[in-house]
Amino acid sequence: MAEKALARYTNDPNYQFLHDQISALFAELLSSDIKCLKSEKYGKVSLAAKWCPSLDSSYDQSTLICESIAKKVFPRDSDPEYEGIVESHYAFKVRAGIAHSWKEECTHMLVDESMPVKEDLFDAIVAQNLLFLKAG
Repeated sequence: MAEKALARYTNDPNYQFLHDQISALFAELLSSDIKCLKSEKYGKVSLAAKWCPSLDSSYDQSTLICESIAKKVFPRDSDPEYEGIVESHYAFKVRAGIAHSWKEECTHMLVDESMPVKEDLFDAIVAQNLLFLKAG
C-alpha cells in the first residue's frame, strides 16, 4: 500500500497539494496543542489529536499522512539528533516522537457519548499508561 501512496503523491499534483495541505493543518494544530498542554492552557487544546489519523492505521498505510505530519511537527532543524541521520531513521524517530509527545503531555481524556468508557480503559488513562486503540 505504501508504494501506491508514494506513487500517487509523486505523480498526481492535485493529490500532492491536498496531502500537503491536510498534513500542514494537522501539524499546525498538533504543534499548537503541545504548546498549550505544556503551558497548562487546557481550554485552548483543539480536537486535532482526536481526528488525526493513527500511526500505522489502514488510513495511514494507504496515505502515509502520519509521517508527513510528524516531519512538519518535528522538522530536521528542530533537534540536533535529526541532523546527519538517514531519511528512514529520521522518519522513524519523528513518527515515534508524535506518540511520545502525546503520552507525556496528555493528562485529560475526551469522552464521546457514542463510545462508552470501560473501567480498564479509564484505569489505564488515569495511570497514564500508553494505550492504543484500533477500530475494527
